[in-house]
Amino acid sequence: MADVAGINVYLEVYSGAAWIKVGGQRDTTFAPTSEDLETTDKDGGGWASHLVGIKSWEITDDLIYDPTDAGIVILQNAYFNDTILTVRFKENVTSGKTYTGTATCKFEKAAPIDDIESASITLVGTGAVVEA
Repeated sequence: MADVAGINVYLEVYSGAAWIKVGGQRDTTFAPTSEDLETTDKDGGGWASHLVGIKSWEITDDLIYDPTDAGIVILQNAYFNDTILTVRFKENVTSGKTYTGTATCKFEKAAPIDDIESASITLVGTGAVVEA
């Protein structure tokens, strides 16, 4: 397995015409999960048993806020206009993985007195994510 430096992993949004890298990214996380369905009964010999339930995913990103960045503008517009986005989490290296799907957007800005203005993005998947 090849190691991939975090600096080579990006969040990108689809503009309708092209993929746009979101600017100012600091910490990007892709988090696929699944519900755990417990099936334990008295016949399990004291061991718990489980099935995999419904799957979901989200991408979170902490970034430096730049109101002129095209990717940030797309994210903000999606939030304020209740638009579903097409997004991807991309390892920007040779033979790197890409995870693509559609998502809703949560957008939070922070402006502390002792730091730069920043934003936190949470993209919640609206269906399957495709790994390529």
